[in-house]
Amino acid sequence: MPRQRNLGALSALACLVLVASGCDLSDGARPGLAAEVAGEQLELSTVDAAVQDYCAVLAEEPRAEPVPTASLRSGFALAWLQAVAVENLAAQYDVPLPPDTVDGAVVRATWGLDGQLTDENRDTFEWLTWIELRLDQPVQALGTVLLDPDGVAEVPAPQAFDRGIAEVRAWLDENAPVVNPVFGEYDDATGRFDVDLLSVPVSDEAGAIAEPSELTAAQVAALPADQRCGPAPVPPA
Repeated sequence: MPRQRNLGALSALACLVLVASGCDLSDGARPGLAAEVAGEQLELSTVDAAVQDYCAVLAEEPRAEPVPTASLRSGFALAWLQAVAVENLAAQYDVPLPPDTVDGAVVRATWGLDGQLTDENRDTFEWLTWIELRLDQPVQALGTVLLDPDGVAEVPAPQAFDRGIAEVRAWLDENAPVVNPVFGEYDDATGRFDVDLLSVPVSDEAGAIAEPSELTAAQVAALPADQRCGPAPVPPA
């Protein structure tokens, strides 16, 4: 099964950097485009295929914790924007990056995949691995260079990572990503994407929550199947 901690890192880091950055997340993207920044474009079809492939694998793991599909979808797009930022910053500060071509063994190790990696979903997990690898060690390496440009001190990893995140945040803020409004409208006042992503609210309480990641486990389990990623909920005894 995919390692959920990796998914959590991918989605949470993207939300942390973009939501906290005050980026100009406008809705000027052309139809079919998920996001654009610094001349790089991400097709909406790529995001949707990734969601479908990831959820198909996650559904086969009964111990997995379901997540709202909308949250996963936006998390993938936002993480891609961060990965592009890291690529640009790495070139600026001479930080080494993993190869653009992702080896199958690395894909399987990153997501805990074994027989689930197929010809049909290989492109998805290679793409997600490409992103994940850029949001890991390169972010820490970037922070280390910024905190100790002469390389004479030993910078603690958490401090270096936080500094790297701050630089990614600043780069995104400066380069003003364009994000398809399907992912939500950025609200400067609340610091989040303020949109009702639950097309069929399961209750008044759930329907009042604009951000799907704020749903409780019980609320996620009660979502319609097409709004939930993961194994089907077990009916109460």
